[in-house]
Amino acid sequence: ACEKCEVWAAVLSLALAARQGGVQLDIDGFNTVVSACEKGHKWNLAGNVLERTWQTGLRPDVITLGSALGDANDRLSWVRSMEFMRSMRRCNLNVDGAAIGTAILTAERVAHWER
Repeated sequence: ACEKCEVWAAVLSLALAARQGGVQLDIDGFNTVVSACEKGHKWNLAGNVLERTWQTGLRPDVITLGSALGDANDRLSWVRSMEFMRSMRRCNLNVDGAAIGTAILTAERVAHWER
């Protein structure tokens, strides 16, 4: 289990080395990094990588924003969850049942936590 938690560091190191070597990540590369950070509970890093995706001019896809929604759910951040839902709309991405369900679950968990 601990081994899986540390995968994010290796993935992030590889992405940084590629960038320093002049290699520009494509959306699949960014998706891998966001997903690894989210699974390693490195939520701030996942958010930073998502921001970097926008800064490089790439258009996040359903996978990118789905990982970000999972990140918001794990952090009990319904505000961030709604931001990602708006981002999906802005990118003309199909907001599917899984995305809506995750956003609802996040709001429900936050409401339960705040009681």
